[in-house]
Amino acid sequence: MEVEGVALDLIALAYDAALAPEKWRALMERLVRAMGARSAGLREADCDAGDVRLFETVGYDPAFVAAYRQHFVRIDNLNSAYLNTPVHTVLTSDEVMPWARQCKTEFGSDYVIAQKIRHMMGTILARDGNYHLLLGVQRELGQPAFDADERRLLGLVAPHIARAAHIHRQMADVTAQKHWAFSALDRLRVGVILLDERGRPLFANRDAERLERSKREADRHPR
Repeated sequence: MEVEGVALDLIALAYDAALAPEKWRALMERLVRAMGARSAGLREADCDAGDVRLFETVGYDPAFVAAYRQHFVRIDNLNSAYLNTPVHTVLTSDEVMPWARQCKTEFGSDYVIAQKIRHMMGTILARDGNYHLLLGVQRELGQPAFDADERRLLGLVAPHIARAAHIHRQMADVTAQKHWAFSALDRLRVGVILLDERGRPLFANRDAERLERSKREADRHPR
């Protein structure tokens, strides 16, 4: 694998996804192919509270995604190791817990093995209070473990995916704030028109639109 070239391709796609959320899935699919994996997930979670906010998953049965949110996040034996390592440290599941021990846990038997997953590799991208943002890739039983090049690739793209996710969140916040601001203006009993720096209309509330319709009607049918 030509690690640097693949990394640059993934990094460019990550920043595209920051501004065009529909591209997160394309990024994750490209990552899965680059890693020779069967699935990947980008999730934000508060494990103590059992609250999971998923950005994107590929290669997962939706039933298992739902089951993780509803139950398995609370008993995920691998989370504690990831939570206690520095941000962007790449770890494999076998480094966190030997496979024989994983198989004896409820999470290992009812979630990991039930999906025929064998090798997992991931990294914490960011922490925000009790929430952590985790990027992980998985391989099936019968596939080899992730190698040094694949570990290096994940380490190279991790900081950029973290930054892209942060930009994505900020853009979503701005969009939400704009929505609530426009909603408040719509409820005013006075016409409001917002203009750009060239005097072109950007937004007109309902009362302004009503007045404009009345004006057009009066112009068409003068007395």
